[in-house]
Amino acid sequence: MRYGSLLAVVLPIAIISVGVAENATIKGLVFQSSSYSGHRILKQRGPDNSNHIDNVQTGFQSKAHGTTKGQSSALVSDLNLEGTSQTISLTSLTKTDMANTQSQSSNGVQGGHSTQSQLQQSQQQGSTSNSTTSSSSASGQSTSGQASSSNPSTPLPYTARLSSGVQVSPDNFGLNVAEWDNGMNASSTIPAIRKLGTGLQRYPNNDAWSWKLNRSRNGSDNYRTWNSFTSPFSMLRWSSELKATGNQGIFNINYGMNSQWNGGQSVSDVRELTQYIVSHHIPVRAMVVGSENYAGGTINLRANKSPAEYADVAKQMAIAIHQIDPSMKVGVNLTPGLNGRMSSTDLKWNETVLRTDAPYIQFVTFHVYPVDNAVSQSGLLQTLMKDVPDITSEVRRLLIGNTGKYASHIQVWFTEFNLFSQPRPKTVQNIGGTAMMESMLLARSLGVNEVDWWSLHGGAHALMSNGQVASPEVHHAVSQYGTFALTGDGQAPEKSMNSLYPTGQALSELTSLVRGGAQLDAKTAGNLLVAKITRGSSAHWVVVNTGNTNETVQVNGVGHTVAAHTYTVLSSSASSTLHTPDKAVDLPASALVTSSSLAVQASHQAPPATPHISSVSASDIHSNEVLTLHGSGFGSSRGSGYVSFSNNNVHWGSPQNFYKLNILKWTNSEIQFVTPSQSVPHGSVNLKPGSSASATVFTGNQASSNTVQMHVQTALPAQLSTAQLTPGKTVTVTGNGFGSSQGNGYVQVSDQGVNIGSPSNFYKLRIVSWTNGSITFVVPTQHLTPGTAASVRVMAASGIETVTMNGSVH
Repeated sequence: MRYGSLLAVVLPIAIISVGVAENATIKGLVFQSSSYSGHRILKQRGPDNSNHIDNVQTGFQSKAHGTTKGQSSALVSDLNLEGTSQTISLTSLTKTDMANTQSQSSNGVQGGHSTQSQLQQSQQQGSTSNSTTSSSSASGQSTSGQASSSNPSTPLPYTARLSSGVQVSPDNFGLNVAEWDNGMNASSTIPAIRKLGTGLQRYPNNDAWSWKLNRSRNGSDNYRTWNSFTSPFSMLRWSSELKATGNQGIFNINYGMNSQWNGGQSVSDVRELTQYIVSHHIPVRAMVVGSENYAGGTINLRANKSPAEYADVAKQMAIAIHQIDPSMKVGVNLTPGLNGRMSSTDLKWNETVLRTDAPYIQFVTFHVYPVDNAVSQSGLLQTLMKDVPDITSEVRRLLIGNTGKYASHIQVWFTEFNLFSQPRPKTVQNIGGTAMMESMLLARSLGVNEVDWWSLHGGAHALMSNGQVASPEVHHAVSQYGTFALTGDGQAPEKSMNSLYPTGQALSELTSLVRGGAQLDAKTAGNLLVAKITRGSSAHWVVVNTGNTNETVQVNGVGHTVAAHTYTVLSSSASSTLHTPDKAVDLPASALVTSSSLAVQASHQAPPATPHISSVSASDIHSNEVLTLHGSGFGSSRGSGYVSFSNNNVHWGSPQNFYKLNILKWTNSEIQFVTPSQSVPHGSVNLKPGSSASATVFTGNQASSNTVQMHVQTALPAQLSTAQLTPGKTVTVTGNGFGSSQGNGYVQVSDQGVNIGSPSNFYKLRIVSWTNGSITFVVPTQHLTPGTAASVRVMAASGIETVTMNGSVH
C-alpha cells in the first residue's frame, strides 16, 4: 500500500498543529569542540527546502544542527512496538482548530493534505475514544516548535499512542562522540561516560574523515582541496574507550566521500572497513550508511545525488557488510520532514530508500531536534509532549506503506537527538533536565529502540548581542548561551571538563533506574506524563509536570507535590497505585486513577514470584562450559526471560546486550547455559582468567533473582618453542591440559591490534597438530609486521585459556 493511501485515513492525527516558525536563516553561531573553536557557519534554506551550508568561514567542517522551515528535525517511533499499544485521546479538536488547520493547510503548508470531512472525522474519533474530554481555546493551541502558555492548565490537544510493557535498559540510550574531539582523551571522560550509564556510542560524526588515515579534510572548495589534519580520537582509541566503559559502537559510514577524498565511498572500502572492525575486535554493534544525505548539507562528491543512487549504494554496502559479519545491524538515514509532516521531496527520498533497502537493513535512523525557536518552560515540555506522538505515528505509517513484510523487522533509531535545533539557554538550565527525562521516556514508550543524545562534549555556543559568549553559571537567565552537550568541555564559559549539565544528570538518573533491564509503562494525564519503571517486586514512578502550576499525586495514599516544569521519582512496590488529580488511566499491575474517583481502581495483578538462585553447578568456571543454576521461581518456560552473565565489565545475555548467551534448558527450578567463549556470535572477548563472574536470572515478567558469584579458573601454564615468530615457519606450544583433540580450542596470534586464529577472527591460523601437551601451528604469512612484538595464547578444548606468551616477528 502506498503512503499516500494511508495518509487519508490517519492524517488527522498529524495535522492538528501546522504553524511553521520562520527561521530561514541562522546566523552568528560559534561551533566549538575541545580542540577546535571559533568556526562560524551560515546556514540557510535551499530552494528545495533542504538545509545546506553555504559558507564555512574558518576551520574544520562542523556539524550544523539548526533546522529551518521545510526541514525541521522531528521524533519518530519504532514500528515493532514491544508491548500493548493503547490510544488515549486527551482532547478533541474544536471548530476553531479545524478552521485554523484548514486555512493553514490551504496556504501551502507541507503535509496538510486533509479535507474538512477528515478533520470532522478526527474530531468525532477523538470524542468517542475518550471518556473525559476538554476543549482548548484557539489561543491555547500549540504550533510547530512553539507552545502557547496563555492557558497552561488546559491539556494539549493530541492523541498519545504510548505502549505498555516495553522492555527498557541503558542500551536503549546512547551518546554521540567524535573523532575530532580531543576531550575524549581526558582522564575524566571514561568515568563521566560510566556515570551517564548509557549503552551505545555513535562515531565518528565527521563525513570528511578517512578511517584508513585517521585524518580529516579541513578547508573549502567543495571538500576536494582541503588540507588534512590528524584526528585526536582515533578508531582504536574509541575501541579502547568502548571496552573500558562497557559500551557498544554505532559506526557512521561515509557515503559521499571515500578515504582518498576524490569521490563517493566505495563498496569495497566498506567491505575492508568491516574486516578491520571484526579483526581488531572493535565492539561495533551497528553501521549506518551516511548522515543526512537527504538534506544536501553533508559532503557528497558523487555525480549522482539522487535518492535512487543512495538507496542502491546502501543496498550494496549492506550486502557487503553482512557477507563478512552477518550479525552486524545495518541502517539507512531518512528524513522526518517538518515535525513528521513530510514534503514531496522528503517522501520521495524516504519511499525510494525504504522500497529498495527494506530486505537488507535492520533499522532506519532519524536526526531529531523538535523545537525550532525560543519557548517558555511549559512551552518546551508541552511541545515535546505533543510532537513526539504525532511524529511517531507518521513514521510508523511510512514504514508500513513502503516495507511490506519487512516492516516488523525494521527498528527506528534516533541516532541524533537534542531538544532544540540550535542551542538555547534552557539546555544548561534545570528545565533541560526535565525535558531530557520527558523525551527519553516518551521515545522509548513509543517503541523507539535507540536514542543517542547529540552530544557528549561538542556543541554550538550562541553569542550574546555584544558578541561575547556568556557564562551559563552567572548569566544563564538573561544570556543566549546554550550547548548541545551533556557535560562541560572545560572551555569558558562551559562547566569544567566532564561535569554534568542538568541534561546529563537526568540521563544518568534514568539509566540507573533501568540498569539490568526493566519494564516501562507510560501514560499521559492532563499536564502530567507518568511512567512506571518496574523491576522485579519494586517500581519507580517518574512523574513529569509540563504545566505552570504544581501538581499533587499520591502513591499508596501518600501525597507528593511535583513542582511546575520539573520531574520527580517515587520509589514503591510493583503493585503500588498512583493517583493524579485529573484523569483515570490504568497501568499494568496497578491503577492510575483520579483522587475523586477511587472506586474505579483496576484490580491489582498478583505480584510475580521472586526468582531465587540457590546454587550453581560449579564455582570455578571456564569458557564454553555448561553451567546449571538451581533454584525456584524461574517460570515453567523461558518466554522473554534471560540470564544476565557478567565478567570483567562485559555483559552477556540481556536482549539488549551485544554478546549473547546460549540457553540450553529452562524450567521453574533449573536453568542450563553455556559460558561465553569466542565461538559465540561476535565473541571477540573471553572470560578473564583469575577474575570473578556473576549471574542473575530475569524471568519473563522481569522479576530479578539474587546474583550468584563464580570464579574464572586461572590460566594454564604454557611456553613457545621459540620466541622468533617467522612467517611460514612452524612453532610449538608446550604445556598440559590442552585436550586430546582440538575440539573448540584454538591458537590466537596478535600483532599490532590484528588478531589471527580464533573462530571469530577474520584471519585464520593453520594448526598442524594438537595433543594434550603440545600444539604445533604455522606462523601466518600475512598481517604480521616484521620487527614488532607479538603475542600467542591458546584456548584449550575445555575452554580454559593459557597464559599469554610473547614473541617477536622476524
